[in-house]
Amino acid sequence: MHPELTPAAKLVAKMHEGSLMKFGQAVARQWYHERISAPTLLPRLTQVTAATQRFVMAALQAGVRFYQVRDEDGADLLMFTFAGVTQVLQERDMQVGDPNQRLHELFPDLPSGDQGAIV
Repeated sequence: MHPELTPAAKLVAKMHEGSLMKFGQAVARQWYHERISAPTLLPRLTQVTAATQRFVMAALQAGVRFYQVRDEDGADLLMFTFAGVTQVLQERDMQVGDPNQRLHELFPDLPSGDQGAIV
């Protein structure tokens, strides 16, 4: 009865020159700024320090896959994988000033350049 209320109709209203690109970029920018200004960068990782959260966010932005695992004693470990190389780190290994530099040390094949670094 009200086609203007469908999700498709709402998206059509956001189109600019036949594309949703500008709308998508605006949504992404808004999410990014909300995330980096939030008290916890990654709300699902509240048990780790802010420095560790910045490290994980930098890894994700650089295209590194991230998993949280537990060792045989139940301690949290963070596993990072890029281009077939996997590194398992404890939280103390991520307490660095420049997460991107540390990531390049761990994964030499990681592309360099501005990845929207979190500092």
